[in-house]
Amino acid sequence: MRYINASDKNLGFLIHPSLILDADSLIPYGFLDIKVGDRTQELPIKKKMEAHNILSIEEKEDYNE
Repeated sequence: MRYINASDKNLGFLIHPSLILDADSLIPYGFLDIKVGDRTQELPIKKKMEAHNILSIEEKEDYNE
């Protein structure tokens, strides 16, 4: 889940929640982990997409080791 505010200046933050559900009833128990990061400077959307396409998988922001 990504929330970016102040789009004219490309400022905002990222939220990556991990929700725990009961496997049988699908009742949510709560969040296991929430990673939050800030976006102080970001490329415009078009340039960001172009840059994202030329990066190796290890260099991408969402890559988990």
